[in-house]
Amino acid sequence: MIKQVSGYVAFVSLLLFAVSCSRQPELAGSAIAKDFDGHWSGRWSWATNNTTSVDISGTNIQVSRFPIDTAPAGGIVIVSGGGQVRFQSHYGSQDSPCILLFFENPRDVVPLCIAKDKKHLIYDVNIIHDQQIILERIELGQSPRTNSRKTD
Repeated sequence: MIKQVSGYVAFVSLLLFAVSCSRQPELAGSAIAKDFDGHWSGRWSWATNNTTSVDISGTNIQVSRFPIDTAPAGGIVIVSGGGQVRFQSHYGSQDSPCILLFFENPRDVVPLCIAKDKKHLIYDVNIIHDQQIILERIELGQSPRTNSRKTD
């Protein structure tokens, strides 16, 4: 009987752990452009040793090690440098607020959506390959924890 109970507890614990690892922030239903301002940092879901940082101020953006999938042209380009942003109050199939990022090279437009908690940005690098970065807002004096959704 005790063996059955401990086996059940182990199974439930494993199930809860799996659910918590796959949890990602819920997209916001509304936001304003100012909600995106600040310093953000996150790990790549498919290569967890790699991190990306994003600084947004008004219509300007500075990124470091920001991956952009240039498919079908071929592969991921890593961008470090400046660009422009444009706020969209309703974007994509989920009709969520986001900012569109514009860089000189590559000339792809990249959406960053904000989570309901306004403390995370969600960047789907490549949906087909389940590559995503969840960027966490870094407050002044806080060190980045760089959370991301784990993938198999």
